[in-house]
Parts: sequence; C-alpha cells; structure tokens
Amino acid sequence: MPSILEQEVLRSLEEGNFLEDTLHIFVDFLSHKEYKNYLEPNVPLSLLERGSELEVRAQKNNEIQLSPSQQFQKPPPTAALVVANGTNKVFIDYCSNARHGAAGRRYETARVRGAASRALCAAAAHAGARAALAAARDCLYNLLLTLIPLDDEDTDVESVSASSHALQLLAELLCEQSAGDVLWEELQKNNLKLFHLLLQALKNDHNGLQEAAINCITQLARSISHEKCHDTSKNQSRLDFLNNFPSPHLQEENERLCAGDSATNDCQPEYLVEEFTRILMIMYQDLTDKHKCLSSQDERWRRVCGALWALQRASARARAYCVHRRFPRALAAALQRLRDALSLKGKPVEVIRNADHEPTLNTLNGVLTLITSSMFECPPAKNLFAEDIAPSLARLWPWCMMTECLRDTIMCLLVTFTNGCAKAWSSVCSCVSGRSVVQEVCALATREAARAAGGRRARAACLLRRALRVLRQLAAHHHCRTIIIKSDVLSCMNKGRADAELARLGEALARHGDGAAALLAALASAPRAPRPAPLAALAHAAHHHRLTFLQSPDLLEILSAGLLTGDTAEIVSAARAVWALAANNHRAKLVLRSAGIPAALQSSLHRLQRNVTDEATQRAIQLVTYTQTVLQTT
Repeated sequence: MPSILEQEVLRSLEEGNFLEDTLHIFVDFLSHKEYKNYLEPNVPLSLLERGSELEVRAQKNNEIQLSPSQQFQKPPPTAALVVANGTNKVFIDYCSNARHGAAGRRYETARVRGAASRALCAAAAHAGARAALAAARDCLYNLLLTLIPLDDEDTDVESVSASSHALQLLAELLCEQSAGDVLWEELQKNNLKLFHLLLQALKNDHNGLQEAAINCITQLARSISHEKCHDTSKNQSRLDFLNNFPSPHLQEENERLCAGDSATNDCQPEYLVEEFTRILMIMYQDLTDKHKCLSSQDERWRRVCGALWALQRASARARAYCVHRRFPRALAAALQRLRDALSLKGKPVEVIRNADHEPTLNTLNGVLTLITSSMFECPPAKNLFAEDIAPSLARLWPWCMMTECLRDTIMCLLVTFTNGCAKAWSSVCSCVSGRSVVQEVCALATREAARAAGGRRARAACLLRRALRVLRQLAAHHHCRTIIIKSDVLSCMNKGRADAELARLGEALARHGDGAAALLAALASAPRAPRPAPLAALAHAAHHHRLTFLQSPDLLEILSAGLLTGDTAEIVSAARAVWALAANNHRAKLVLRSAGIPAALQSSLHRLQRNVTDEATQRAIQLVTYTQTVLQTT
C-alpha cells in the first residue's frame, strides 16, 4: 500500500511539472541580487529607532556591536549545511540526466544548469563548503560527465553560460586534493571529453567560457605539481597522461601536423598540452601588445600568465614547445620594454610612492614569473635567455628591490637560471653601468645576513638562503668566484641564521684553490672560534692548502672535534681532510699524530661500529679505517 501511494505521488508530481516549476523559482531567485540586502529578523523596533544613537556610541567605544546603517552580511555556508541540504547532489544528478535531454528542453535545462552552477560556485568560494563538495565522489563523477564539447545545437547563450559556470565550478573544486585525485583517476580510466571541451572553450569567442577554461587549465596543472610535492613515490602518471594526450586535430583531415612554427600558423601541434600552450601564448602576446607596460591592469592578462606559468611548471613538453615557438624571445623583449619604461621614470625612490600597487612593477613581476617557469629544468630556454637577459636584470635590480614580492620573484628566477647553466654564469658576471648581477646578489646576501642576525625581519633568512644558493651555483665559474671572494659574503660566516647554506657555499668555493684560500682566511679572521659547521668545506680545502692546515692548531682542533663529537657526515668530512693531509707526506703524519688525530679516529670508529644502521655508516667505517692505515704508515 505505501508503495502504491508513493507511485501516485510521483506520478502527480511529474504530471504537474513540479520539479521544473521548482527549478524555475530557483533560477529566478538566483537571478536577483537584492536578496543579499535585507534586515536581520527579530530586531526590536525600539533598537532600530535608536539606530543612529547606537552607531555613534559603537564608534566611540566597543561596548555595543550594532550598526544598523551598515550593510548586513550573512555568514558563509558551512560544510555541514551544504551536505545536509543536498543541493550539490540534486544539481549534479539532475544535470547529468538532463545534459542529453530532448532538443526542445535544452534551453530550459541549460538555464537550470547555469543557475545551479552559480550557486555551487558561491558555496565553493568558502573552504569548508568546498571541501565538502570535493569529498562527494559520486557528485564529482556526475559533474565530469556533463563536461562535454558543445555541439552545433548548443550555441545559444544559455548553453554556453551553463558550460562556463560548470567549468568554473570544477576549477574551484580542484583547489582540493581529493577532487584532483578523483578527476585524474577518471580521466585515466574513462574516455572523458573534458580536454576536448577545454580546447573548444579556449577557441570560443565567449569571454566567460574562455576565462573558465583558463582557470580550469591552471588548476589542472597545479594539481599535478601538488601531487609531485606530496607523493613520496614520485608518481608521474598524471604528468605522463597529460604530456602524451594526443591533439584532437590528429583525427582531422587536411591538417599539417608539425610543431606549428610557420608564418601563417596553419599547422597544428601533435599533443594537447602543446595546443593549450600555443593558444595561451597567442593570447598573452595579443594582450601584451595591447597594454604594453600596463598589462597587469587587465585581469585576462593575469589569468593567462597564471595558466602559462602552471603549464610550463608542470610539463616539460610545454616548456620545450615554448622554446620552439621562440617564446623566450618574446619574454626577453617584454623585459627590455619594461626596463626602458622604468628608466624613463627616473630614480625608483623619487618616483614611486606606492610600489605594491604600481602597474608597471606588477607587470614586471608577471614577466619575471613567466621567465622563471620557462627556464625550469629546461637548458635550451636558459641558453636563449643567457644571450640578452643579464643587462636587463642589472638595470632593473633597483626596481626589483622595492617590494618583497619582486625580491622573491627575481631571486627565484636567479636560482633557476644559474642552476647548471654555464652560459648563465658568464652572463650574470658581465658589467653593466659599473655593476653586475653577481655583485648585486653579494650585496643583497650581506645585507640580509645582517638583518637576519639582528632579528629585524623574519623574511630576511629566507631571502638570504636564496641569495647564498645563487652564489653557490655560481662558484664554479672563475669570474663569478672572484667577485664572490672580493665581496663581504664570506665575512658573514657564523653571523647569519642560514648556517647550513653558508656551509654549502663554503664547500662550493673550497673545491677551487682560490676559494679555499679565501675560506681559510675568513675563518682565521673570525672574532670567535669557528664551529665545526664547515667540515665539508675544510675537507676540500685540505687538498689545496696542506701547509696552512699543518701550521694552524685551530684547524686541527676542528678536525679532531669533528671526529670525536660529530655525526656520520661530519666524521666522513674530517676523515677525508685527514687523509688529504697525510697522504704521501711524512711530516704531515707527524704533525697529525702529535695533535691526537689517531686517538680521535679510533674513537669515531668505535662510535660508528656501535651504530651500524645503513650503508652510509658502513662506508664511513671503511673510510676511517683506511685513514688510520694511511696515518700509521711511515
């Protein structure tokens, strides 16, 4: 009997178009913006009549927290509310069933999809509600089923708007790792059409659909980077899937399939990620040519820059394609244009009072960020930038020091640029107007080391570590190393908070004779006894300056202390230094024996043998044993 009544009720609802009428009311409700501006109920009229008096009192003190003349804002929806009312399930389930409905009802279903998508996007703007929506796996799957390319009958405004809001909803949800896991799993298992819709949306003239696709591509690429950061197994399945996804143009006839470098752009790339990159590069160039040095004022330019950054950061194929299409040349030209524009403004301190909101500096920050992503693990891009980027960086340096954001951006660029690129080393030491990039980095490191030691700025230590890393990567180049040695960087030893990075810089310099001499001189002139932090550097310096070690009781004491109290890595470094001093030199063996080094070696050997936990400890035992043998031979 209950089942019969339930069927009768459902039949009545269907005949009366109850669901459609309810959704029409829902659409009309969302179409009006006035519903946000209303008075909170249950407020006594006596309070409202005294509103002006209460507001004056509230501004004078904190006793009363009521201001009736101010606009009331409802609190954001909680995750429990979003899950409890079932709006997400009702919308997504309905859309998945109605997406392929009858042709006569497509206009109505498109309005419903668009309105409900806007509602869920508003809810997804809050972290708690977004997490609840992303955790609904079945709803996400149904949402993905609705994201298919538009056909010829879906060209009306409502259909395009519905697809754009659905893509924007997906982009919002991809901020959560759980949503990214579901998306990539379904993309790899099932033949979903999301990539085809994104490619179609990028080529569409509808601005809303284009922007939604750009945001979605940005979050897709970032979800790959997030997986690489958190996954200890170094799983590359998502990246491989994106890199090897073929372009839909492979299925079209009369297409010239090549890299797309012709003058008329009539050829198409072979992979989808190259298609995305090509379209975004064209958008970037058009927007840059339109606004020049004030491009940061255009929201579309910022979105395109973000998408290009995310794609290049995630995909090596995208970076290689950018190099092939000579995108580094366009970025270098944009940097030169910004350099010339800022040079006309005069001196930075005299011209710009509010640097954080200056459009030209914001545009500069965007261009520097794109250059950094273009060079990430891409030697061809570094070689291209090395030809003419250093003069621009040297002239723009004072401007880049004006804001924290620009300082961080240019240091990230230099860390990437100087990582294993010999042409970059040669370019940054070239002198422009009496200064070079290496000199500027040395001055920055010295200044930030003083700030970090004084505790005046929390970000000084982070900036100092990046500057020291740049110098460490430049230490292999002779001219760069000479500039570093002549600066005051080594005098920062034992002064800053980045002791580990200073030790790495000292190790890199000590691999060379001139750098080892400078390091030993800095340690000798230290106002207090140096700690055994630079043992790895001393191990290299011992190969170049044996006599200096043998004549310095302090250095021999550092080696002895490292053997007696150091960890496995420090014992290895001290043993290497002892071996370098004692090898083939009878006088050095006598000096080391008189300094008590054999007893220190024996003590370190006992400690290592008591705690044999891994292969590194076993190798350390072998090195100490061999060093003892070398020291004992006559």
